[in-house]
Amino acid sequence: MIGKLTGTVTDLCQESLILDVGGVGYNVFTTRRLIDSLRTGQNLSLYIEHYFSENINKLYGFECKKSQEVARMLSKVKGINYKIALSLLNHLELGELILAIQNKDESRLKIKGIGEKLVKRIITETYEDFLKLDLQLPGTVSSTNIHIVSEAVSALVKLGFQHKPSHKVVMEIMTNQPAIEIAELITLALKML
Repeated sequence: MIGKLTGTVTDLCQESLILDVGGVGYNVFTTRRLIDSLRTGQNLSLYIEHYFSENINKLYGFECKKSQEVARMLSKVKGINYKIALSLLNHLELGELILAIQNKDESRLKIKGIGEKLVKRIITETYEDFLKLDLQLPGTVSSTNIHIVSEAVSALVKLGFQHKPSHKVVMEIMTNQPAIEIAELITLALKML
């Protein structure tokens, strides 16, 4: 069983990348967000989930143990596989995904391929496990501030702004001013969008 791969990115595809490890190229499926942030020739380490059945043999790669753990928990839900788990991780930042399930925020989890019934099943079947997860992630704002980030991004989306640019701007502000009040955060974000 493969647990982690470290190597050089040789190819970037739509849903996967090729990671050269000691002369062997592994096709690893991962988030579009990660693929877009990489370039060929770059060194990369990924935590791996190796999925195989009678006809399928796929590797799914995650940047950190926590995102791997979240995908593993999601894949235990009937109707969710690693591909759908990656879609959720691509749609929401890891902390936002955890928070959405902890807060039973169904609207945040509705994406292409995941209908209302499946969202309810995700929350019902994973809620207790997700409550045990710490929101503090490496390189992110504090767990207290993740709630503020989530509220600010939700407010900006309700005002008609796209989620990804809103989240990026809010995170930038929070990184530079972690003690900012939510009203001031939204005002600053509006000026930057």
